[in-house]
Amino acid sequence: MTAILRDISERKAMEHALQEARAELERKVAERTIELQLSNKQLLHEVNERTRMERELRRANEELESQNKQLQEEACWLKKCWKRWCIAAHWLSAASGFMYRH
Repeated sequence: MTAILRDISERKAMEHALQEARAELERKVAERTIELQLSNKQLLHEVNERTRMERELRRANEELESQNKQLQEEACWLKKCWKRWCIAAHWLSAASGFMYRH
Protein backbone atom coordinates (compact mmCIF):
# COMPACT_ATOMS: atom_id res chain seq x y z
CA MET A 1 0.00 0.00 0.00
CA THR A 2 2.84 2.40 0.73
CA ALA A 3 4.20 1.80 -2.75
CA ILE A 4 0.84 2.73 -4.24
CA LEU A 5 0.60 5.90 -2.16
CA ARG A 6 4.14 6.86 -3.04
CA ASP A 7 3.43 6.19 -6.74
CA ILE A 8 0.26 8.34 -6.59
CA SER A 9 2.11 11.11 -4.70
CA GLU A 10 4.90 11.13 -7.27
CA ARG A 11 2.38 11.19 -10.10
CA LYS A 12 0.43 14.06 -8.47
CA ALA A 13 3.69 16.00 -7.97
CA MET A 14 4.61 15.45 -11.62
CA GLU A 15 1.13 16.56 -12.76
CA HIS A 16 1.40 19.66 -10.56
CA ALA A 17 4.85 20.45 -11.99
CA LEU A 18 3.50 19.95 -15.49
CA GLN A 19 0.57 22.30 -14.81
CA GLU A 20 2.94 24.93 -13.43
CA ALA A 21 5.20 24.56 -16.47
CA ARG A 22 2.18 24.94 -18.79
CA ALA A 23 1.00 28.00 -16.87
CA GLU A 24 4.48 29.53 -17.07
CA LEU A 25 4.69 28.79 -20.78
CA GLU A 26 1.26 30.35 -21.38
CA ARG A 27 2.34 33.44 -19.41
CA LYS A 28 5.52 33.73 -21.50
CA VAL A 29 3.56 33.27 -24.73
CA ALA A 30 1.10 35.96 -23.66
CA GLU A 31 3.95 38.36 -22.79
CA ARG A 32 5.71 37.71 -26.08
CA THR A 33 2.46 38.12 -27.99
CA ILE A 34 1.97 41.55 -26.41
CA GLU A 35 5.57 42.51 -27.24
CA LEU A 36 5.12 41.40 -30.86
CA GLN A 37 1.83 43.27 -31.16
CA LEU A 38 3.52 46.44 -29.90
CA SER A 39 6.43 45.94 -32.29
CA ASN A 40 4.06 45.39 -35.21
CA LYS A 41 2.10 48.51 -34.26
CA GLN A 42 5.31 50.57 -34.13
CA LEU A 43 6.51 49.15 -37.45
CA LEU A 44 3.17 49.90 -39.09
CA HIS A 45 3.34 53.47 -37.79
CA GLU A 46 6.88 53.76 -39.17
CA VAL A 47 5.83 52.38 -42.57
CA ASN A 48 2.91 54.81 -42.73
CA GLU A 49 5.14 57.73 -41.76
CA ARG A 50 7.74 56.81 -44.40
CA THR A 51 5.02 56.42 -47.03
CA ARG A 52 3.68 59.88 -46.14
CA MET A 53 7.16 61.37 -46.32
CA GLU A 54 7.81 59.73 -49.69
CA ARG A 55 4.58 61.26 -51.05
CA GLU A 56 5.61 64.69 -49.75
CA LEU A 57 9.08 64.34 -51.27
CA ARG A 58 7.60 63.29 -54.62
CA ARG A 59 5.26 66.31 -54.58
CA ALA A 60 8.11 68.65 -53.63
CA ASN A 61 10.30 67.16 -56.38
CA GLU A 62 7.55 67.60 -58.96
CA GLU A 63 7.09 71.21 -57.85
CA LEU A 64 10.82 71.88 -58.12
CA GLU A 65 10.97 70.27 -61.57
CA SER A 66 8.05 72.44 -62.67
CA GLN A 67 9.71 75.59 -61.31
CA ASN A 68 13.00 74.62 -62.96
CA LYS A 69 11.26 74.16 -66.31
CA GLN A 70 9.55 77.54 -65.94
CA LEU A 71 12.85 79.24 -65.06
CA GLN A 72 14.53 77.66 -68.09
CA GLU A 73 11.74 78.92 -70.34
CA GLU A 74 12.00 82.41 -68.82
CA ALA A 75 15.79 82.39 -69.21
CA CYS A 76 15.37 81.44 -72.87
CA TRP A 77 12.85 84.24 -73.36
CA LEU A 78 15.18 86.75 -71.65
CA LYS A 79 18.07 85.59 -73.81
CA LYS A 80 16.00 86.20 -76.95
CA CYS A 81 14.94 89.62 -75.65
CA TRP A 82 18.56 90.51 -74.83
CA LYS A 83 19.65 89.46 -78.30
CA ARG A 84 16.95 91.62 -79.89
CA TRP A 85 17.87 94.55 -77.64
CA CYS A 86 21.54 94.23 -78.58
CA ILE A 87 20.64 94.16 -82.29
CA ALA A 88 18.35 97.19 -81.87
CA ALA A 89 21.03 99.06 -79.90
CA HIS A 90 23.59 98.29 -82.58
CA TRP A 91 21.27 99.57 -85.33
CA LEU A 92 20.41 102.68 -83.34
CA SER A 93 24.08 103.37 -82.73
CA ALA A 94 24.87 102.87 -86.38
CA ALA A 95 21.95 105.07 -87.43
CA SER A 96 22.99 107.81 -84.99
CA GLY A 97 26.52 107.80 -86.34
CA PHE A 98 25.17 108.01 -89.87
CA MET A 99 22.95 110.96 -88.95
CA TYR A 100 25.79 112.94 -87.35
CA ARG A 101 28.12 112.40 -90.28
CA HIS A 102 25.70 113.82 -92.83
